[in-house]
Amino acid sequence: MKRFHSLFICLLLPLYAFSQLKPIGSWTEHLPFKKGRALDLNGDLVYAGTTTGLFTFNSSDNSISRYSTVNRLNEININALEYSTAAEALVIVYNNLNIDVLRSSTTVNIPSIRDASLQNKFLNSLYIKDEFAYLSTGFGIVKLNIERSEISETYQFAPGGGAINVNATLLDDNFIYAATDQGLFYADLNSNLLDFNSWLSLPQQINNIIDLFSLGNETYVVADRATSDTIFRLDNTTLVPELALSGKNYLDNDTDEDRLLVAYASDVSIYDAQLQSISSFTAPLSNLQDIKFNSSKVYILNNFDPLLEYNYQGDRTNFIKPKGPFEENIFDMQVEDGVLWGVSGGYDPGLNNQFRGTRIYRFENGEWLSYIDFSEPSLNGTFDVMSVNIREGNPNEVYFGSWGTGLLEFKNNTPFTLYDETNSILKDRTLWAGWCGVGETIFDERGNLWIVNSYTSSLLSVRTPSNNWSQFAFGGLASGEETPATEIRISDAGLIWLALPRDNHILVFDYNQTLGNPTDDRTYIFKQGVGAGNLPGIRGITMEFDLDNQLWVGTSDGIAVKFNPDNVFEENINQRDFERILIDDGENVEILLAGTEISDIEIDGANRKWVATNGSGVFLLSPDGKEVLSQFTTDNSPLFSDNIISIAIDDQSGEVYFSTASGLISYRSDVVSGNESMSEVKVFPNPVRETYNGPIAIDGLLDQTTVKITDINGRLINEVESTGGRALWNGRNFEGDRVSTGVYLVFASGTTEEDNLRTAIGKILFIR
Repeated sequence: MKRFHSLFICLLLPLYAFSQLKPIGSWTEHLPFKKGRALDLNGDLVYAGTTTGLFTFNSSDNSISRYSTVNRLNEININALEYSTAAEALVIVYNNLNIDVLRSSTTVNIPSIRDASLQNKFLNSLYIKDEFAYLSTGFGIVKLNIERSEISETYQFAPGGGAINVNATLLDDNFIYAATDQGLFYADLNSNLLDFNSWLSLPQQINNIIDLFSLGNETYVVADRATSDTIFRLDNTTLVPELALSGKNYLDNDTDEDRLLVAYASDVSIYDAQLQSISSFTAPLSNLQDIKFNSSKVYILNNFDPLLEYNYQGDRTNFIKPKGPFEENIFDMQVEDGVLWGVSGGYDPGLNNQFRGTRIYRFENGEWLSYIDFSEPSLNGTFDVMSVNIREGNPNEVYFGSWGTGLLEFKNNTPFTLYDETNSILKDRTLWAGWCGVGETIFDERGNLWIVNSYTSSLLSVRTPSNNWSQFAFGGLASGEETPATEIRISDAGLIWLALPRDNHILVFDYNQTLGNPTDDRTYIFKQGVGAGNLPGIRGITMEFDLDNQLWVGTSDGIAVKFNPDNVFEENINQRDFERILIDDGENVEILLAGTEISDIEIDGANRKWVATNGSGVFLLSPDGKEVLSQFTTDNSPLFSDNIISIAIDDQSGEVYFSTASGLISYRSDVVSGNESMSEVKVFPNPVRETYNGPIAIDGLLDQTTVKITDINGRLINEVESTGGRALWNGRNFEGDRVSTGVYLVFASGTTEEDNLRTAIGKILFIR
């Protein structure tokens, strides 16, 4: 066995050990938890279901816990939830009627209703009685056995036994009640509830029953009536009006043993068992989704704040909101020096405005900061922000293009500066005065800021470091002055590439590094068809240069590559076509991702391609694209949706961010960019505990660094090589056995492009 001399150890740079960083392959959600849907209480715990997952609030210590597909949940779009004290479980029903049953450490999924082919498959309300849950749906009542985590029965009692829309369900000791638009139905619990003949309706014709509740030993019915909502008490088979809500719009209720809480459109009232008012207070209820109360507090869930805590005097005592971006939709994002910037805006698939007010996000060290148009004066009136461009090495200088309101500049935490036709060379849309469309922006090596000015006669503008502006017009465009342009990239030789997504074209522009001399400019437009550019698809272009200066283009029909983009003007016109990647498995030859709609492409530190798709999740391709290394979908990963909007990569940590149609999530990949100095190398996880079986990462290396692992006596245990700036060790020796408890030494040595040796050393503690 090889041994390493202690003298050699002393000469090496230190390697930072015992770092507590995220494991390779782990996922993290970045959800807003803002749009509440359902609420319940269990002792000190408040359960809040939202359109993007579940969070809990512990009123005893003000702590918040978050749950999504990353941890415990099978989906995130929650419709209803309720806690069963009898079963000691939380029942969650999602918007598509998928069901999760959560206990202290387990989750059981019940997808049978979601997967069934049913008409009117939607949920109106959820009710729990003992160890059973009752789902009031558009097709009847579904009874769920919580203890056994299975569907027991489905009750349909329209004439002839057909499906019926049920708004709410309630049980007492003898009967089950169903609130419908056709009135109140009931059945004896000892009868055959599967037989529609067992279900009876009241002789009293009161329609539009919207809610049911019990208070004391009485059953109450809430009816939506033309003049005023009314609460009735059920007396045998007669509905007796008890509380006419004249001038008030009933929203929701909650009860305990002897009190009733009713939420109206603008206030909350609490009544005793005789429906006499005890107290009331005003509260922001216009966006109410659910309301619950206990002995001292009232909890209000809405679709904006999302969770508010009040006392009985109407004082707001707590504002409860998990950290996250303001909204789940993120159209574009970028990472620089560990700081992520993102925007919620953009355009629809037809390149039309969505008129989303500006939302700009900054994520750094686990903290989110949101800049919103209605709270940030410098953003007032701006909308549809669609691109992010961070100056390299300075995450405090960022440029944002908007689809209609110009270019936004952010510098050093000062207010945003807006550039449009009134204060710059940028132009309004030719056929729409006041609409200034900026697609992407990008810096070149000289510090010039290039700006895509869409739908104008001058699609491209540039601002130099000395604040001089120029613009460029291009002939030969299929749509003339009404050409939409979006993305921009610059090749190693300085050629500028513009995406023209509506026509599925790419414009390449060579200004010969002479901004003031248009006579030496050259332009070429890549189109569809052999000899004209051979771009696949009919609409939509996304582009990215890889580490070898090859241009990878995503379209509505997969991927095409320009392998020698800097030679485009020297090539014969018939040789300029983009090429498709062919996959040969020995039996068949297929075109890479043919027929797949590509929405984004990003390149990591190992020159691998991360490909976002509309409908097929995320693909990770080998550097040459001929091998699919991974595919992440909602079926095999915590992804919230298979519709991926954008990807951003943190080259320092290996974190890969995926913006999906349902929210932002990130994945800790196995590759980071190479580090020329190797002065801050990290090992994680460290220590490696007995419960961990994943890879150990050594970060901060040069590309292709050799990493040798020895025991404390210098005996060589294993040897690995870094891909990009990260090396992975599986924790095993050369024979494939897991190493035993002890301290292990890490020796890293690599060579820079200038052939300079870089070395580092560290320790890893294994606990077995």
